[in-house]
Amino acid sequence: MKLEGTTYINAPRPKAYEYLTDANFVGQCAPGVEKIEELEVGKKFRVVVSIGFGMVKATFNTDVEFLDKRLNDYAKIKAVGKAPGSGANVSAELNFTDAAQGGTNLKWVADVMIIGTIAVVANRLMGSVTQMMSKQFFDCAKGKIEAV
Repeated sequence: MKLEGTTYINAPRPKAYEYLTDANFVGQCAPGVEKIEELEVGKKFRVVVSIGFGMVKATFNTDVEFLDKRLNDYAKIKAVGKAPGSGANVSAELNFTDAAQGGTNLKWVADVMIIGTIAVVANRLMGSVTQMMSKQFFDCAKGKIEAV
């Protein structure tokens, strides 16, 4: 499933980039994050996240890695999660550009693949729930960045 969007952040590009490439900051806004452990400073993390699709819920142990970072411009992220009987693979790209009046335009794209039991049981709900979770994340992150 491919997701994409554009978000305007009323903050300079270096500030938006700094926060959105900080796993601990992202964890404050990402729905279902229970724990973040930094394995390699600024590059690799282990994350425990619980995701629910209607009545179906799973807790994923997830390895997250920044595959590419270009300061203040771009970040590419890969995440591989495992839960009993299920798995998730996510790749995402963030592109930061200057916007009017000192703000930042963030263009993002994510490719999400959920497999196993949770995918079979929650297939009907997955698209709408994933879209809703993306909106919640970016609304939260935008609000926190703009407030700092």
